[in-house]
Amino acid sequence: KLLLDVFIMAAGAATGGRVKKGREAFMAVHRDVRQQLFEGAPSLLDPKLAFGWEVEMLSDPEVLTERGEELVQQGRWEAAEVVYRRLCTVREQLCGRDSELVAFDLSELGQVLRRRGKHNEAALRFKMCLQIMEKLKGEHAYELADILVALGEQLAAVDKQEEAEAAYRRALHLINEGAPGGFGSAPAAKVLQLMAAVKMAHKEAAEAEALLRKALQICENLGASAEVRRPCL
Repeated sequence: KLLLDVFIMAAGAATGGRVKKGREAFMAVHRDVRQQLFEGAPSLLDPKLAFGWEVEMLSDPEVLTERGEELVQQGRWEAAEVVYRRLCTVREQLCGRDSELVAFDLSELGQVLRRRGKHNEAALRFKMCLQIMEKLKGEHAYELADILVALGEQLAAVDKQEEAEAAYRRALHLINEGAPGGFGSAPAAKVLQLMAAVKMAHKEAAEAEALLRKALQICENLGASAEVRRPCL
C-alpha cells in the first residue's frame, strides 16, 4: 500500500497535484507494464526486474503455481523462471525445507532452467530435489528414478558424462526393482538410450550399440511405436 501511495503522490504531482488524476496515471502505467509482461509486448524495462516486482507481491503458492504453469504452456521460460524461483522461496517458508512440495517445485524450476539452457543450475536444483526425496522416501524408492534421469540429462549436457552415467545406472536399478515390468518396461528403454548417448560421447561405439539393441528389444516386446535410433557408428 505504501508503494501504491508513493506512486499516486508522484503521479499526482506530475498531473497538477490532483490525487484522482495521480491514481489514474499510476494505474495506466501499471496496466501498461502488466500488458507488456503478460502479453509479450516489447518493454523498455528490464523484464526480469519488472516481472520480479510483480511476483514479489505474491505469497500464495497456489497462485504462483497456476501462473508458472500458464507461462510454461505459453513457452515463456524467462518469466516462468522468475515465478518458480519465487514459488520455491514461498513454499520453503510455509512448509519447511524438507517438504515434498518443495521438492516438486525444485523439479519444476529445474525443468524451466533446462529449457533456458542453464544446465549447471538445473542439475543443482535436481540434486536438491533428490536429497529431499531421499530423506522422505528412502534411497531405494522408485520415485527417485525420474529425478535421477532428469539430473543425468543435465550432467550430460555440460559434459559430465561419468556423473551422468552414474545417475542413469542408479535410475535403471530403481526401475528394475520398482517399475511395472521392471527392466522390460518403457522407462528402462529410455534410460538405456540415454546411457548409450553417454557411451557415444566417450567414443565407446560397441557399448552404445549394445545398449541400444537392448532398448530396441524392450520396445519391440512392448509393441511400442517409438523408435530406438541406432547411432552412426
